[in-house]
Amino acid sequence: MSTYIATFFSHFGAVRFRKELDMAGIGGLTCTLMPVPRFLSSSCGTCVKIECENDQVSESAPVRSENPAFPDGIVARIALADGVTGNTALPFPISHPDEIEQIVLLTGGETFETVFCEDP
Repeated sequence: MSTYIATFFSHFGAVRFRKELDMAGIGGLTCTLMPVPRFLSSSCGTCVKIECENDQVSESAPVRSENPAFPDGIVARIALADGVTGNTALPFPISHPDEIEQIVLLTGGETFETVFCEDP
């Protein structure tokens, strides 16, 4: 099981992100709206905690989807934030990346790995 935290520039972005993930109906995915933990910074103070029971994304997973819950399409793979060449696969879709400040993968306690940021 993997745990991600997504922070946002606005409260609206956080609420919309959580709602869209809930509407997507992805099995094994739990989303919780909560205050940003102290070890992360955020513009609005609200984040979405995403817990994934199965964090495997197949290589054939589409980058864009026609899922009606995401009218702008789903971005399933995003560039790594640390400048490493290539992509990282996330086990959940992102429909409005411009509203996301960062997404981190919790690696234990207060340690984390940034997997997405708006300006890598």
